[in-house]
Amino acid sequence: MNLDEPIVNLAAGALLGFILEEIGSSIYNQGVADVQAHMQERISQLDSEVYADEFQYWRNRDRQLKGRK
Repeated sequence: MNLDEPIVNLAAGALLGFILEEIGSSIYNQGVADVQAHMQERISQLDSEVYADEFQYWRNRDRQLKGRK
């Protein structure tokens, strides 16, 4: 960062604007990447959280009949 004036003479708003312009996109992009990673992790866990065994009618029926005896 090359400044012709000492930093104390710059307006705080202008300095903040410069910093945001230079690194704001990097911070934003990192936030997006963090959210994507979090969402991918949650999606990978989805099948174990909501999975239902298929074709269980006869197995459940047999269990019910055994429980009645």
